[in-house]
Amino acid sequence: MDFLGFWMALGASAIAVIAAWFARRQAVAAERSNVYAKEQADAAKSANLYAKEQAEAAKEANRLARESAAIAFSASAFRWEVVADGGGKFLVFNAGTATAYKVRMTTPDFMIGSEIMAVKMEPLERHIIEAVLHPDHASIPLLRPVLNITWEDRTGEAPLERRFSTSLPDNP
Repeated sequence: MDFLGFWMALGASAIAVIAAWFARRQAVAAERSNVYAKEQADAAKSANLYAKEQAEAAKEANRLARESAAIAFSASAFRWEVVADGGGKFLVFNAGTATAYKVRMTTPDFMIGSEIMAVKMEPLERHIIEAVLHPDHASIPLLRPVLNITWEDRTGEAPLERRFSTSLPDNP
C-alpha cells in the first residue's frame, strides 16, 4: 500500500499544484479585469468631462454669435444722418431700420440751438434742429458744432440707453 499511497499522494499534490496555478491565474485575470474596469471608468469620466466642456464651448459660441448678430443689427438698426439745411438749420433723420424711442437731440452749452425730444422716431423720420455757435464763443477756433443724440433701443431683450454724437456739417 505504500506504493499506492505514494501515487495517490503524488496525484493529490499534482492536483493541488494545478489548482494553485489555476487559482493564481484566476487572481491575475481578476486583477487585470479590475485594472481594465478602472481604466474604462476613467475614460468614461474623461469622455463625460470632454462632453461637458464641448457643451459649454457650444453655449459660449452661441452666446457670442447672438451678441455679434445683435451688434451687427444694432449697427444697421440705428444710423443717424445730419444734413445742413442752411441758416443754422440741420435736417436730422434716423437712416437705420429700427424705431428709436425716447429720442433727445441736444447741442452743447457753447451753442444756441433748439432741443428736440420725441417719444419715438421711425426709420427715415426727420426733424429739423437749429444750432449755431454762441456769439461769445464764435472767436474760439477749435470749437466745432456738435449734436448729441440719445435714445432708447428696444430691439433686444431689455431696453438699452444709446448715445451718438456727431460734428455738425458746415452750414452755408
